[in-house]
Amino acid sequence: MKRSAPQLRRGITSACLRLRMAALWRRLKPQCSQQVANRQLEDVREMMLSHLGPGRVMTASLCRRIRGANDIQVLWYLRSDLMMSLAAAHGETTARLEMADITSAFEGALPRAMRSRPGPLEL
Repeated sequence: MKRSAPQLRRGITSACLRLRMAALWRRLKPQCSQQVANRQLEDVREMMLSHLGPGRVMTASLCRRIRGANDIQVLWYLRSDLMMSLAAAHGETTARLEMADITSAFEGALPRAMRSRPGPLEL
């Protein structure tokens, strides 16, 4: 069966689009092996829980969500809840210092598009 020119172009375009999207996805994926990723996930989880541990502010629902996180990206998004909890208990200045340590633990584990910017956007 012979295709017409517009059908052929549409087929090539969609194939190129799929290839480009796959290449983009590979670039956005973190550049680490599965074992390293699992170890880093556990390290970050333990660091976050240590800031909520004994003698610290203990929020049961936040601890449960941190323990139940099965992906480093889920922990990344839980940072805001952790910041709110720490700020309520110790003040914003102390919470920011603690969050800086936690944020640095994510280094190399997240896609480049998800990382924190070091400064404001410049237009």
